[in-house]
Amino acid sequence: MERSKPAGLDIQVRKITDIDGRVLCVELVEETEEKIEVVASCDFSRGDVHYLASPLSAPTYEGIYRNAEQACGFMASFAKRGLNTYAPHGFAYMYEENYREKGLEFGLTILENCVGIVVCGLVISKGMKAEIEAAKKLGLLIFPGSAAIGVGEYE
Repeated sequence: MERSKPAGLDIQVRKITDIDGRVLCVELVEETEEKIEVVASCDFSRGDVHYLASPLSAPTYEGIYRNAEQACGFMASFAKRGLNTYAPHGFAYMYEENYREKGLEFGLTILENCVGIVVCGLVISKGMKAEIEAAKKLGLLIFPGSAAIGVGEYE
């Protein structure tokens, strides 16, 4: 079920940097008059981060959520192997209509600060193609991930 955007809600992507301008964290923030809430963040302060690309789109919302869960599974699997990866699409609700534009900005901002991209899944979706092309333009290393970790529901 899609969340509705409350009146007065402002959704922002913000970068937190050190004194030298190095990005330490990228956050997706919901702000209202009453509160500011970080709904997703990627921490760069603990070392190199590799962007994780895997399919998100599916014919149903249930499929989208399964694919988002699979992205989180990929991240956990790589973490066990010592590789710090981040999949912004692991937070599937960001791609609901109210969050789509800022969710895509959030993902691109993360990609711009990563050292490489790990490509996972059984297919290369349209979104993944765009992420891979952006990674190439940024001069990032591109690594094939394992499709054996799990299978999602792809469009």
